[in-house]
Amino acid sequence: MPEFRVRARILGRELVLSEDVTSDVYAALSVQFKELTMSIRCAVESIRRCCPNLMGRSRCGRLSSRMSTQCGEVETTMSASSAPADDDDERPSILSKAVAVLRCFSASSRVMTLSDISRASGLPKSTVHRLLGRLVDLGVIERHRSGYMISLEMMTLAATNTAAGLRDAALPYIAALHRWSGRGIHLSVLRGMDLVYLESIAPAKGKGPVHVIGSRTPGTCTASGRAIMAWEFNVEGLTPNLPDPLPKMTPLSLTSVPDFMNQLSEIRRTGLAVERGEEVAGYSHIAAPVLQNNFAVAGLSLTWGIDESVDSRVTDALEATAKQIGLACREALIRTGRPDWFIKEV
Repeated sequence: MPEFRVRARILGRELVLSEDVTSDVYAALSVQFKELTMSIRCAVESIRRCCPNLMGRSRCGRLSSRMSTQCGEVETTMSASSAPADDDDERPSILSKAVAVLRCFSASSRVMTLSDISRASGLPKSTVHRLLGRLVDLGVIERHRSGYMISLEMMTLAATNTAAGLRDAALPYIAALHRWSGRGIHLSVLRGMDLVYLESIAPAKGKGPVHVIGSRTPGTCTASGRAIMAWEFNVEGLTPNLPDPLPKMTPLSLTSVPDFMNQLSEIRRTGLAVERGEEVAGYSHIAAPVLQNNFAVAGLSLTWGIDESVDSRVTDALEATAKQIGLACREALIRTGRPDWFIKEV
């Protein structure tokens, strides 16, 4: 393990702290010093927490770097023989830590305190404090009373995603189908083997599942995921990428890969995908693919009670709506001069 020392000179007094610490702790502290964003008091407190059994000065050869702040001077030193390798793959970068902070927020945790984020991310409070300050300066995070939340600027950036453009084009048709059928309706795209929800509207009457925008679920358990996968250019090429057994969301979820592939063949033939109680217990979904250039870029699904019969008029309306959305996307692409897009871009 590398040897680590901090010398703090405050109000003319010298305080020397030395301790053997892990390379992860050294990397985290050295980033703090290099970026000049922590005060001397925060740095010393951070080291005290990480190094409870403080020792005297080391007599080993050292490599030094200095930082000056309004509060004083800090010198960090490490023995040359025990310096950690400069391997970016071994140490978390400042960017990866910032992303870890952002991923702490969710639909159930829209506003979080510094302590909340520290616990959720596993990062020290001092590191989280420094990252939040920088993210606030960049407009990525906003302060909210005594806590923090994702900024509206991030919503603006997310709206530039091609999937968001598809959602914009689909909304008028989704709203019309919802008014006419009264059923819960969901628009989603596939990312890897996960289904990501772009829109989810509750049934006009009664109860039904509503999904958080941007939430993910195993695509193999869903009607929309199956509708999209059935229109892959090389459906058989999916088999090596599928987990065996398939993931389960309810006791009724299909787990057999051969049975799943047979379902995809049937969906390709009929144009509709159906699951009964495999995604949400007590509910069924029927889905149609949104096609662009003969490739499924999204899935549009309706919710049914698991014991309800499917009305053919509603399924016809579902297929017609999916086609209308596909045409609307096509027209939008032509206007932007990119009619060949929406193969893998969405």
